[in-house]
Amino acid sequence: MVRIEASVMVNRPAEEVWKFMTSWSNFAKINPAILEARQMSVGPLGVGTTIEARLRNPNIIEKDVNIRVIEYEPNRKLTLEHTSGATKGTNTIFSMEPIEGKTKLTLKSDVKLSGFFRLLGPFVAGREKREVSGNADNIKRELESEAQS
Repeated sequence: MVRIEASVMVNRPAEEVWKFMTSWSNFAKINPAILEARQMSVGPLGVGTTIEARLRNPNIIEKDVNIRVIEYEPNRKLTLEHTSGATKGTNTIFSMEPIEGKTKLTLKSDVKLSGFFRLLGPFVAGREKREVSGNADNIKRELESEAQS
């Protein structure tokens, strides 16, 4: 398993960060590898909600990954688990801490690789670290540029 963490201070209240993070249409703005994400389950967002994300990997191959919400604390924490594909069992945690009208956003990813992909672990780790850090920066940029518009 590869563990990755990145934090960023977003000059927006936690409620706005949460709203942005839980709108699946924003996932493509957060992570350029995501072409689209949509909720598959019926009902409001919460533990058990299922999402399907269409991904483009570096080899320009599209694939769908199924994701399930396993922790849901509004304005504080959202944990997503991959339930299919080579990264089945991977958890991504978005946690938010309000600090004087701003939000400390922390992204943690416990990447689990299976099959042949286990052999690529060291290479995947470097790419994932850059991706998670980039995703945190993308969230900050998107939210702060929206606030200035």
